[in-house]
Amino acid sequence: MRQQQCLTTDRLELRPFTLRDAARVRALAGDEKVYGTATAAPHPYGPGMAERWIASHQTIFYEERGVVYAICLKQAELIGAIELRLNPERNCAQLGFWIGKVYWNRGYCTEAARAMIAYGFGVLECDRISACHVAGNFASGRVLEKIGMKREPSPPGEALLAYSLNANPHFSVRHAKGVSLQWEEDNPPGSCCSSRKQPEQRGPVTARVEASGEKGPGERDQRARRLKHE
Repeated sequence: MRQQQCLTTDRLELRPFTLRDAARVRALAGDEKVYGTATAAPHPYGPGMAERWIASHQTIFYEERGVVYAICLKQAELIGAIELRLNPERNCAQLGFWIGKVYWNRGYCTEAARAMIAYGFGVLECDRISACHVAGNFASGRVLEKIGMKREPSPPGEALLAYSLNANPHFSVRHAKGVSLQWEEDNPPGSCCSSRKQPEQRGPVTARVEASGEKGPGERDQRARRLKHE
């Protein structure tokens, strides 16, 4: 069975949610100020909502519709969530995230978002990653700009502001800059959301990826594999 990779950065671990996280999710996401910054969060956050949301993640992953991660401080508590929702027909993804209010203004969202961009381009091999935020939520806009996204044109008064970033053709999956990915032997790079046959891997394995324009030693100009769904 395919397993979802864990991602680590300098200060964070991004891991799959478990039902043990439900109470923590309810406490963080149920904050009215967090709700005010999110594009798709319920309020009030009632009993059972967190459990149902967490239970849906595995199906989303196995049906190749996306991947959801818990944002955690290293060796410490859960502080938020981040996800990529996939559009296989266009080979692109939508980035979304939220973080508990007490953890705002510390750079955690930017750090987690950079890891997900690296994962989306370097492992899932998406051609484009987009995101949006509620108009007036300038902090989320700054996060998206820091990870390299550009704002798309929108009419005045638009409730959501859209951003996007295209893949770099020289994106390296071998030379990281502060982001580490780990997977089990039956889940090598490119297989997270794909049923295609992959080269045999001996594991567990650790790979590193970066979203820089530099080309790694021996890296081919064209990626050997692409996530395509006919």
